[in-house]
Amino acid sequence: MTISVLLCDDEPLARLRLNSLLAETDDVEIMGEVPDGLQAIAFIRERSPDVVLLDMEMPGLDGAGVVERLATGAVERPPLIIFVTAFSRFAVDAFECGAVDFLTKPVRRERLYQALARARQALAGREAQRRLAELTANLPRLRDDGQPDRIWVRHGQEQVGIPIDSIDRIVAEREYVRIYSGDRTWLHRSPLSAMEKTLAESNLLRVHRSHIVAPARVAAVQRTPNGEQVLIMTSGDRVPVSRNYRAALARIDRSLYREKP
Repeated sequence: MTISVLLCDDEPLARLRLNSLLAETDDVEIMGEVPDGLQAIAFIRERSPDVVLLDMEMPGLDGAGVVERLATGAVERPPLIIFVTAFSRFAVDAFECGAVDFLTKPVRRERLYQALARARQALAGREAQRRLAELTANLPRLRDDGQPDRIWVRHGQEQVGIPIDSIDRIVAEREYVRIYSGDRTWLHRSPLSAMEKTLAESNLLRVHRSHIVAPARVAAVQRTPNGEQVLIMTSGDRVPVSRNYRAALARIDRSLYREKP
């Protein structure tokens, strides 16, 4: 069963990656690509794709706005929606609110194909109208841009939610980050800069180009012989503090650590 797909994302590189991944399968027709929500509505009205790979965060009309327009009868035949975004905080809400699937950037081949398999099942069951109604009813949840209470990471075939207040520290490992929580760690595909944005309203602080820490897990601050500062975590791990991030130390409650000479 060949399905027709529209790509809607304001980032050219994101569209390019989706194009290259979809080109590897014979049962998907890429009908077109657009950089914003308004053009997506016009394209859907004219061409009626089966599925839209829809970015959540776009200037102007965002992903939630597209869903809202579709629900008002802007098109005769609404498509199925697969959300795509750099922020994993939408994941559970998207699943529960009626989206076929939710993909986090950078999109991985196996997850994209899994999402398309779900779309085929939904098309066979003629679920587009029902799913659109569910998405519309849950728009407030999808638009809630408040601080998430957990980070969603892939573990095997599942998505695991790590409570933010349980995170001790996060360390950059090339294009991944390693999240430390108690005696467990998770490897998550995301740049540290994206994690910093996601956690902007939390108590976690970036103290180095490769490190984010929870102030409550800092046991001491130690000064090295060459004048550099190192955080001693309650776990015993040592985390360097770079000069560019020393101002972050002022936000650490001094009752939680002692500064060593």
